[in-house]
Amino acid sequence: MIGPLLRANYRMKLSGRGHRFSTSCDSPTRQGRACRPSRGPAAYAGSLGGSRAQRVEAMRFLAIAGLVLASRGLAQSPPPPTWRLSATPLLTLGGPEATGPTDFANVYAATFWSGRLLLLDGATQTLRLFEIPSGRHIQTFGRRGQGPGEFQNAGHLQPIPGDSLFVSDLQTSRYSIFDPQGRLERTVSLAATVPGSRVTPLGHLPDGTILAWAPRFTDATGPGLHLVRATIYRVAPDGTHADSLRSLPFAKLQVMSFRGGRGWSSPLGASQLFPAVTSSMAYFTSPTEYTIYSYAPAAGAWKQVHEDVPIRLARPADTQARRDAAVRNGASPQAMAQVMGIDTLPALVFPLAASDGSVWVVEAATDSATATRRLSVYTPDGRLRARIRIPSGLHPLAVSDRYFVAKDREPEAEEQVYVYAIERDQQ
Repeated sequence: MIGPLLRANYRMKLSGRGHRFSTSCDSPTRQGRACRPSRGPAAYAGSLGGSRAQRVEAMRFLAIAGLVLASRGLAQSPPPPTWRLSATPLLTLGGPEATGPTDFANVYAATFWSGRLLLLDGATQTLRLFEIPSGRHIQTFGRRGQGPGEFQNAGHLQPIPGDSLFVSDLQTSRYSIFDPQGRLERTVSLAATVPGSRVTPLGHLPDGTILAWAPRFTDATGPGLHLVRATIYRVAPDGTHADSLRSLPFAKLQVMSFRGGRGWSSPLGASQLFPAVTSSMAYFTSPTEYTIYSYAPAAGAWKQVHEDVPIRLARPADTQARRDAAVRNGASPQAMAQVMGIDTLPALVFPLAASDGSVWVVEAATDSATATRRLSVYTPDGRLRARIRIPSGLHPLAVSDRYFVAKDREPEAEEQVYVYAIERDQQ
């Protein structure tokens, strides 16, 4: 009797709001829908109907079933510990009075490199290295350009074995490797790796191969609405060939028209796939889902992790504001009328991959009025390790075993970068 009842309730339904790999769910996940939070044993017993005595008996049965599950190691794990950021930043870089290397225009990415903080300034395409926690500037290297070691749109930063540094260029499909002193070792182009595709390098894998992706339009899912998927590749270090690993949902785009008849596409909300890569693990947070795709390059294994939380929706007022802005920029009202009334925001954004292979993912905030956002920490095998709340106004940049780095999401003046200490509960 236990088997049919548990299967009818999707195996893990009795365990409440647990966290699990999607492969442990039944048909809803296989059909492409995220696993939803359960209502718990009491609600389930109430849904069985019948007299009060029958419901009490159902509760008694469910309690016994829970003991059976616990004895098999399937019961819900205890709540994860709650970590905190220090009350104030240990270090603040930039600001109205900043000059020289701390005068930032657009800090696009950051990483911890040999115990130091490396910041990428998007406006100048320079890499700036600082001591932590003193904030002393060590060196600046890189610059805007198209020559070796220069960037048009540098994006992903990754420390790699030998204390070297991997830097990708999102615009030119190139990556560069720098030695521990910031000197250029080599620049490699992936522009011709996959004919007909624009391949963007994402990270450096243990065997020296390069993880990359190539987004492309695939199919229309509504009037003018297209789903863009990205093919994930493992590319030879010299860019001569690539092996396709899998396809992931990349973005949802709305095709519109200018008054002059030209076509264009604009993202719905911020629905885009986000990557984070270390030498041991790669992670992708899926658009419009509480889903993390993980890839272990050593084993070539993919997994999915679901957060059992309903996807939050953007406010209609936010959607209308985007419509109005698009019309002001030349989109026809007829095209804008086809845009969905409420856009689904990406539920998990800005993944940060730590040096131990864990991934930190942030909930998308639906509006600026939200005081804090929740950040979840997962181990490489998909276990929920901890929760942490961060101020809603922060945009995460990097994380280490001791520090959390962020900047203002919407800087009012000169940009500032904050370094917080991570305070962990002793459990």
